[in-house]
Amino acid sequence: MPRVTTVPRTARRYWLSYHPPGNLLVIPDLLRAADTPGPLAGRTGERGTQRCDPAYVTYMIGVSFHRAHAAVGALIVAASACAKHRAETTPGVDPAAAAGIERLRAATRPFQSLDMAVAAGYAKDVPDCLVHEHHGAMGYHHVNRSYLTATPTVERPQILLYERLPNGKYRLNGVEFIVPYRLWPRDSVPPVLMGQRLKHEDNLNIWYLHVWAWTTNSDGVFADFNPVVTCPEASRKIFKPFALLPTMTSIRAW
Repeated sequence: MPRVTTVPRTARRYWLSYHPPGNLLVIPDLLRAADTPGPLAGRTGERGTQRCDPAYVTYMIGVSFHRAHAAVGALIVAASACAKHRAETTPGVDPAAAAGIERLRAATRPFQSLDMAVAAGYAKDVPDCLVHEHHGAMGYHHVNRSYLTATPTVERPQILLYERLPNGKYRLNGVEFIVPYRLWPRDSVPPVLMGQRLKHEDNLNIWYLHVWAWTTNSDGVFADFNPVVTCPEASRKIFKPFALLPTMTSIRAW
């Protein structure tokens, strides 16, 4: 007879699966494919955000397993899946926008290395790191002018937004999509991307949209500034909509 752990009512949302050599383990249905053999195969699970809650981890630690190494293995696999799930979902965003953000992440994942971004045509050296007077920053704007078009596409952002860390490395936080007024007139209906209307920036003669695809932003994934992004004191420049920075004058000609 296989050894079976007792599963309370509160844990019925989790799958039961046999684990060699015959002891019954509790693992989240997030990790189980629908076609896995067993009495619960094909059951529709709860949403991932509910399955990855701390109560589950607490429950798993409290469960007594026949073999200690099996319990540790189950916890490691569950924790890894939950971490990946959290890193690649965007709470509070409508499904159409969320799908676009996933496409954007897939396209820009290699650019978490600045060298890879430079190889793809983005600027390497950017002197100014743009900050808000009171509320976070945008970061360093690394531009790829070859991506300028009248109709922006999710996979080809014109600007990558980086943050320079204390150790000198660069962290990709998000992107900015740019459409010059010369390609899409200022008095037209705004361009739309991922269900969002691009905004005016009359000082630079562009439409724009920020997307914080790689760093959480409490102000929203499409906000202009991010409260958790910082700039080194030596390169920080306060962004004022109608005070053009010297390093941005070339953008005006777009």
